[in-house]
Amino acid sequence: MAVTLQLLYIIDLDASSQVLRAYMVMDLVWQDPRLVWEPEEFDGRSAIVVQCDSLWIPDDFVINAIAIDQVAPERF
Repeated sequence: MAVTLQLLYIIDLDASSQVLRAYMVMDLVWQDPRLVWEPEEFDGRSAIVVQCDSLWIPDDFVINAIAIDQVAPERF
C-alpha cells in the first residue's frame, strides 16, 4: 500500500500547544490480486467500473489527531 499526504494549506499553527490545523488530502493506493483477469478471456476488456461499496476499502486513520473533519465525501 502506498500513502500520500498532500498539505494544501495551513489554517492555524499554535506552537505553544503544538496544534496544527490544516487542509490536507490523503491518497491510499493498493492492488488487490483478487481483481486480476486475462483480458483476452473477457473480450479484450482490461478495465471495468465497480461501485466502491462492492470492494474492500481500508479504513483510514491518523495517529495523534485531535479531530479529523472530512470536507469531501467519505467514499467516491
